[in-house]
Amino acid sequence: METVKVVFFDVGNTLMNFDYGTVAKLSGMNQTQLTKQAPASWKQINSELAEAYQRGKQHDHFRMLIHSLVYAEAGLAGVEAVINGSDAFSLWNRTNNQARQAVEALRNQGVRVGVISNTDGTVQTLLDRHGWKGLFEAVIDSAVVGVQKPDSRIFEMALARVGVKANEALYVGDLPSVDVQGANDAGLRAVLYDPYDLYQADLEHLVAAHGPFHRLTDMRQLSPLVRLLNG
Repeated sequence: METVKVVFFDVGNTLMNFDYGTVAKLSGMNQTQLTKQAPASWKQINSELAEAYQRGKQHDHFRMLIHSLVYAEAGLAGVEAVINGSDAFSLWNRTNNQARQAVEALRNQGVRVGVISNTDGTVQTLLDRHGWKGLFEAVIDSAVVGVQKPDSRIFEMALARVGVKANEALYVGDLPSVDVQGANDAGLRAVLYDPYDLYQADLEHLVAAHGPFHRLTDMRQLSPLVRLLNG
């Protein structure tokens, strides 16, 4: 097994956490209830994205996300209120402090770090604004390069940017159908970040559907995992 030389990260629900307060305010929902039901919504989104990719359908990731979080309680009017009053840049605005510790630990180990994100062209600005500036060797934004995960090409672009082979790279993200599938298809080693412990009961099915992966419930487990993989 090749030494892990670089770790790439997703952004939403991985490096940055979601602003449920703003969504609750815009939709008229109760923030406590919204936050409580959110984990089930993330799992639903993963299933919907998996189905969309299997059918070769185009999708609006942001709209699917807001619809899943809001529609049952606030209806279509609530969905539209959130979409019209916000965007991915404004809602992914809570730094995951565990992820920050993980990135710093990897850099201290001599492991390079980068980002591959399905977003709207603003991910570099988002990261810079929230204290990540200068930490990543490559930041690949799907809206900038014109390819979305799980398409292998976006991973290949990231590998080319840092000059590393696929089997020398890990990819960390929270959606099996997007992040695990895409990383495996491109030949990277996949790490599923599962902070809500959503997928423990589904591991056998997920491996069969999307390929092998390591699973973390706490981002601070990442640096020890890389150290273990590197012997």
